[in-house]
Amino acid sequence: MPDQYVENKRVYLPSTFFGALWVTSKHSGPFMMLVFLGGSLIGRIVYGNINIFDLFLPILSFFSLGFIEWSLHYYIWHENPLPIINKPLKTPLVRMHRLHHDFPDDLNTLFFGWKAVVVATLLVWFSVMIVFDDVGLALTLIFSFSLILFVHEYAHFVAHSNINPKALWLKEIINNHRLHHFKDETKWMGVSSTLPDKLFGTGD
Repeated sequence: MPDQYVENKRVYLPSTFFGALWVTSKHSGPFMMLVFLGGSLIGRIVYGNINIFDLFLPILSFFSLGFIEWSLHYYIWHENPLPIINKPLKTPLVRMHRLHHDFPDDLNTLFFGWKAVVVATLLVWFSVMIVFDDVGLALTLIFSFSLILFVHEYAHFVAHSNINPKALWLKEIINNHRLHHFKDETKWMGVSSTLPDKLFGTGD
């Protein structure tokens, strides 16, 4: 077992990327993401009629992840006023995120739980089926959704680990989230990318 892992407790955090991946995969939320990721991929292959869109959508989702994270983090988790209406969106998610800031090394505040993942994934499925009535599209969207959600959870946990990479671009990404937690929580909203913070003026 790489590094120390004790579920539902504050723990010694891993110091390797593999150790962080192992801990992430073991938690109920990210594990459920992997289940949906594999299940939707198999389902899409079996369903057939695969086209270029099935490749394009996951790639687009992956490269959009940084902006999705920034938007959710800035407007939802931290309740900044929404564009146009200039009012914050009040949700129970703010309280959950507050707990994460209060206990940043607690696995229960670091990861989404499996119930939240199941509910979110079912919302994606039923929304697509109601609007488009397309099983293939629904499976591709669930694959894309599960992929970026798992990448986000992994990148987030890496930022909270004891990993100190040598590559400057990785160091910049990891330090970006650490600055958000331990210097100024109104800034550095990016998790897997620093580009949105640079574009929107929320970083240095």
